Amino acid sequence: MKFQMITRGLIAALMVVAMVGCSNEEPAPKPDNPTAEEKEPTVALEVSEITTSTISFTIEATDAQSITYLIAEGTAAPDAAKVLAEGIKAEGDEITCSELKPDTDYSIAVVAVNIEKQAYASTGAKTEAEEVPMPEVTVSLREGSVAELSFSFFISSTEADVLKWVCIEDGSRDVTAAQVIANGTTAEANVESEVVVENLEPNTSYAVYAAATCDIEGFEPVISEKLVIKTAEPEPVGYHLSDTTTATATKLSSSLDNYFITFTDEANGYALRCDFYTAIGDYLPSGEYTLGEVAEGALNKSYTTFMYTPSDSQMTPFERGSVTVEATPNEETREVHYTFNGVLYFSNGDFVTIDYNGLVEGIMLPEPTPEIPDVPEGATVFTPDIEIKQPVRLHTPSLVPGEYYIKFYDSNWNELVLDLMLDPAICNDGNDALPAGRYTMEDGTIDSYSNVALYNPYFSENFTEAELVVSVEGLEYELTFIGTAGSGSTAKTFYMYYKGEIQDMVLSE
Repeated sequence: MKFQMITRGLIAALMVVAMVGCSNEEPAPKPDNPTAEEKEPTVALEVSEITTSTISFTIEATDAQSITYLIAEGTAAPDAAKVLAEGIKAEGDEITCSELKPDTDYSIAVVAVNIEKQAYASTGAKTEAEEVPMPEVTVSLREGSVAELSFSFFISSTEADVLKWVCIEDGSRDVTAAQVIANGTTAEANVESEVVVENLEPNTSYAVYAAATCDIEGFEPVISEKLVIKTAEPEPVGYHLSDTTTATATKLSSSLDNYFITFTDEANGYALRCDFYTAIGDYLPSGEYTLGEVAEGALNKSYTTFMYTPSDSQMTPFERGSVTVEATPNEETREVHYTFNGVLYFSNGDFVTIDYNGLVEGIMLPEPTPEIPDVPEGATVFTPDIEIKQPVRLHTPSLVPGEYYIKFYDSNWNELVLDLMLDPAICNDGNDALPAGRYTMEDGTIDSYSNVALYNPYFSENFTEAELVVSVEGLEYELTFIGTAGSGSTAKTFYMYYKGEIQDMVLSE
C-alpha cells in the first residue's frame, strides 16, 4: 500500500520502520525459504492534507496482516501497545481524521502486524487556525444633506469594538487610522448611523475619515476610504458688481509684481479694490489669489477693500475670501482679456461677489523686442545723419487718422520716406507716438507712397516691398528697415538702421 500527503508547508515523509521485540526463548531456526507470514512487516506514515478540523494521511506497509492507527491530541505519540489497544483498524491506505480542534497539535501512530511481528511509525501535525473576521468600516454621504454650513454622512462597521471618525478640511494634512482612533469622535460600532457635521465654511471641501479597531492581539486599526464633501456656495445676499463694471490697474514692482486693480460698478456705484501680488512677469497671470499677507499668489488684506460709492472715504476691509483670475493674452493686439471670479467676506458675514469679464486698463503685453536683420547682400545702405537733419514726422492736413509720415535724410541730403498707416484705434487716431512693432507693405501698414530719392547717382522710386521693425524706449526709437524700390532691372534694395529720437513724433494738444 502507498500513501502521500501535503501539509501547510511541505512536511517531509516520516518513514519509520520498527521491529517487534524478540522473546526470551531461543528462536527456532529459520527455514531456507521463509513464507510471507514469517517476514518482518514494514510501515510508513505521511500526512497529506490539513484543515482547521481534519488531518488526512497515507499509510504504506508491506508484509502486514493488519494495520491499526491512533490519533491523539498533543505532541507525544502513542506507543505501539496503546495503538493496538485503543486504535482503529485501517480499512484502506488513505485515512482522514475529522472533528478535530483548530490550531491544535496532534500525534498520529500506526502499527503493522504480521503474526507476532510488528512495525511502528508515528508523525505529528497541527490543524489550521480559524480565520478571525477583521473589522471593516465605511462612510457615505447622505444625499441631499449638503448645505452651506453643514452636511450629513452615514458611518458603519463590522467586527469592530471601537469606531471613531474625524472631519477636516480636505488636503490640510495626512490622516492615519491610529490618529482617528486617538483623536476622533466615537460612533456606535457595527451598526449604520447618521452623523451631522455643522459650523463649516461655505464652498469648502472637507474630508471625512472613519477608523475601527478590535481587541485581537496585535491588530492594527483600519481606516475607511476618504469621503470628500464640498459645502454649498452661499446665496448672493451681499453686493454683486454689475455688468457695467470697469477695471483699471496700477502696477508697481519690487521683489514681486503688485497690481492694484479698481473695479468700478457704474450702475450701482460700488467700487472694489483688489491688491494682487504675483511673480515678476509681463502681466497679471491666471491663478487663485487668496486674501492674506503680502506674498506671491495673495490678495493683500490691508489694501483689498470695498467702497459703497467710488468717492466713499470709508473703505471696508475683508476678513477672508479669494479671487480666481483667468488671463488670455492676445499677441497681435497686445491686450490681455481677463475674467475675475470670487467671493470676499466681511467680518460681519456680508460679502461681495465679483464676476468680471473684459479688459483691464493699464495691463498690456510688452512690445516684443524687434529682430534686427543682417544687411542683405548687394543692398544700398541708407544711413540717417542727424547733423544734416534729424528724422522728422511731418503733419499735414492731408494725413488721415492713424497715418505716420516720416522722412529720413543722409549726409548727401538723400531722402527716404515712410508712409505708415495704422489702425486709429491702437494709436489714438495717430495722436500717440508710433507704437513698437513690425510693419510691412504686405499687411498694409506701410503704404505704397513710401519712397526713396537719391541725387547722385539719381534714383527716385516708390517701394514695392518693405519691412520696418520698431522698438521704443522712452523717447528713443530703434528702427530697422529693408525695402525694394522700383521694379525690373533697375530695382534697388535699401537697408536702413536708425537709433534715436524722431522729431515731432507726438502731436501737441
